[in-house]
Amino acid sequence: MEGTDIAQSLAAAVGQTLPTEYLAFLDGLSVRPTLGPSYGPILNFAGRRWRPYSRTRLAETVPHHRRESAFPYAHETARYIELLRVADAQRDDQASAILDEGFSLDRLARGFCVGDDGNGELLFVDPETGGVYAYYHDGMDVERWAGSLTELVAGSRDWLGDEDAEQGDAVDQSTRPDEQRS
Repeated sequence: MEGTDIAQSLAAAVGQTLPTEYLAFLDGLSVRPTLGPSYGPILNFAGRRWRPYSRTRLAETVPHHRRESAFPYAHETARYIELLRVADAQRDDQASAILDEGFSLDRLARGFCVGDDGNGELLFVDPETGGVYAYYHDGMDVERWAGSLTELVAGSRDWLGDEDAEQGDAVDQSTRPDEQRS
């Protein structure tokens, strides 16, 4: 399997194909500015912050309990669906009854996770429309962020501000953190 892109392989496992623009975006993640050495980049898309997963992160296993199945971060929606199915079996299908935006459990399980919003809410590519959605697991809301993965990466800009600051308070994004000292 040498020469196979891990991101493409993970996407293919849930029946998706990744656009070349996204693969090029992944190639450039390591040179994007960060808040420090232990951070990945934080990006702004249409006034919303998100943290993209690198190829390495996409393939890493999500921390889980021994009784749960292991899933890579790229398939984290499938992990939530497995937990919802267990809850549904115990609660007469009421746990997943509030999913919105027309998402069934099977549709959500085939999502390809590309990052999170910084609060643990997943950003994923919908297998049916190709749109990018956020899955808010606490309320089980699904919200559309972008019409496509290409739109998300093309419209994302570096964000280097204070996590608690308002969006307009972000520091100058044209310099790296070590260049901002005066």
